[in-house]
Amino acid sequence: MSKNVLIVSNSSEEGQWALEAVQGAGFNGSITEQGTLPELKGVDAVVWDQQDGESGSEFIQTLRHKDGNFLPVILVTQHGDYKMSFQTWACNSPAVRSGDGFQLQTSIKQSLQ
Repeated sequence: MSKNVLIVSNSSEEGQWALEAVQGAGFNGSITEQGTLPELKGVDAVVWDQQDGESGSEFIQTLRHKDGNFLPVILVTQHGDYKMSFQTWACNSPAVRSGDGFQLQTSIKQSLQ
């Protein structure tokens, strides 16, 4: 059975590269726009494409523990220094540079092991 990965992005156009990477790794993927808490039933992992560079650690924790289940969240950012920020480290989520499909695929596979 294929795993389902939800991509939360500013728009479906901005999240398209991530969708292609998810599908290229053999997972089912879908995109939802930021701003609302998405439906997570049947979702195995979330890719949060946060182009604004905000940490959103509260949002990540909400996603992770929605409905009492732990859900892996992979952060995507265009800001290289964000990967090393304390807030990213503290929320214990892998951070991937925007547009790096190989790194995203690797992070998803590791998160779903």
